[in-house]
Amino acid sequence: MIGVYIHPSGLTEEVYRSIDEGLRAAGVEPKGIKMHSCFGEGDGLAIFDVWESEKDWQTFAAHLEPIAAAAGVAVTSEIVPMVAFDVP
Repeated sequence: MIGVYIHPSGLTEEVYRSIDEGLRAAGVEPKGIKMHSCFGEGDGLAIFDVWESEKDWQTFAAHLEPIAAAAGVAVTSEIVPMVAFDVP
């Protein structure tokens, strides 16, 4: 399991929603995602996701990157290993 932290400059709510719409219109399914969060950071937004594997993330990122680029956003991510445990 991995965490993916994405913190592009200039990511506004409007741009975030347009990228999401582009992914949905293209029929992109985020296979292997366990959690998605988008939150305010500085003057824009950032994203933190949890994925089953780096391969699942890379497969999704191959679809995400050109759609985000068309919206004027470069997807740069930091990948961090995750430790999973059951929460009571």
